[in-house]
Amino acid sequence: YLTIEAYFEEATPITGLIINEIAAAGTDAADEFNETEDWIEIYNASAQPIELGGLFITDNIQSKLKHQLVADSETIINPGEYKLIWADNQTGQGALHTNFRLSADGEQAGLYQMVGANLMVLDEVSFESHSENVTASRIPDLTGPIALTGRPTPRAANIFETITSVYQPEKQLIYPNPVTDLLTIEIAGAANIKITNLQGAVVYGTQLQQSGTISLSHLPAGLYVVSVISDGKTFAKRILKR
Repeated sequence: YLTIEAYFEEATPITGLIINEIAAAGTDAADEFNETEDWIEIYNASAQPIELGGLFITDNIQSKLKHQLVADSETIINPGEYKLIWADNQTGQGALHTNFRLSADGEQAGLYQMVGANLMVLDEVSFESHSENVTASRIPDLTGPIALTGRPTPRAANIFETITSVYQPEKQLIYPNPVTDLLTIEIAGAANIKITNLQGAVVYGTQLQQSGTISLSHLPAGLYVVSVISDGKTFAKRILKR
């Protein structure tokens, strides 16, 4: 008998991709066919180019495998780049066009990676109903929650000009955000600090007796959630590590 063994290299988990802005009712942004379609903006917060081909994108987080992006020359997203995925149900127009359209009545958007047998959440958001030339955007840019804004910024940083009350400025207890190394955490007393990635895995943990700083230099660039646990209560904040 001839035995043939095949080895497949498992994909490396991706960190640093952010769903940053969504247009579900039309804007002035046009695709390569000069059509003003719905779009989902992705940002690469990592230090390396990332191939979007092979990733899954959806408008329904209950159907995470709805559309798989196909790799080609357009699907590389460089560090610091904002790239538009056209949600126009016209896959024949190119690799950056999906098999679904977005609903202006409000829904969801999700980006996923299959690593071995596990489907990893890269980012997920929900957005409210909105009208033409209004987008659902992260405010502040990259790190904030989704808010509706009347200043669409395709392929660029979001502008703080919201038309909903979704975004409420908060006292900065965890800063700076984005962060490159030292993260300051202001607390009133002793607290446990836990940092997880978007898959929920704990990547760092410590205890602070008072306000102070922790070094994140050992963490790769990407998105994390910092949880401050004290007196049975938890305060969590999403941060971007550059």
